[in-house]
Amino acid sequence: VMTHPSHRGKGLFVESGSAALSRLRRSETAGVIGFPIRNEVMPGHLKAGWKVQFEMPIYILPIGRSEVKNLKTMLIKVLSTLFEFSTRPLRFSIFKAAKNKIIETISIDALSNFYNSQKTNDLVVLDKSRNFLEWRLNRPEIEYKTFSCRSVMTHTIAITRRMDLNGLRTLAILDFESDSPSHSRRLVRHLVQYSINEKIDIIALTTNKENAKRLKLLSFGFFKSHKKFKVITRNISELGDGFTLARHLNFRMTWIDSDTV
Repeated sequence: VMTHPSHRGKGLFVESGSAALSRLRRSETAGVIGFPIRNEVMPGHLKAGWKVQFEMPIYILPIGRSEVKNLKTMLIKVLSTLFEFSTRPLRFSIFKAAKNKIIETISIDALSNFYNSQKTNDLVVLDKSRNFLEWRLNRPEIEYKTFSCRSVMTHTIAITRRMDLNGLRTLAILDFESDSPSHSRRLVRHLVQYSINEKIDIIALTTNKENAKRLKLLSFGFFKSHKKFKVITRNISELGDGFTLARHLNFRMTWIDSDTV
């Protein structure tokens, strides 16, 4: 939603949101999830009946390999490099490469098949169909790179793109999903090495705290930063009550749920 500066503060945001919600009541939609990235729009959402459900912190793993520009970036580089070296034991894996192969580019079909194989009963999770992935990963002028670590029985994937985050050269992980902690560890180790080669400052992933705990992000060297987003929900019909009141443990949300990254 965009409003011209000369027309702001006149209720257009709230009116347009309410109008859209009224149309949804004539559909089969039970509820809606919102993922605002700007604090300025939050008051308008709240006036239209949205409710804040929980926060999504940004988890980061400092790498510190970008080119030094000034004293501040030099200090960040040194501290980040020391942090990356000190956390390397967390990403050590006893599995041999032959047992869990790393692939740096996988097709949309393979990615869709992986998501379809995941059990999502009783979860609040995005339906990552082939059509959705084709749309989501084709934002103009953005290069998305999908990493995979797999063996015969288990599989882990990471969808990434490079971006600037608060002036830091960042490898943003849009989505990270795994059915094996060992594969997760090896894939994170590979992402770190990839980031070193590409002169990245930090690896970053945003998700709800319960999902981060499930994925064991902290055990691989990530830590929760001060920066965070809010997830909001809005009931459309009575069927949406259970949707908005679902336990946070059942949510699996990441940057892929927002089309802004």
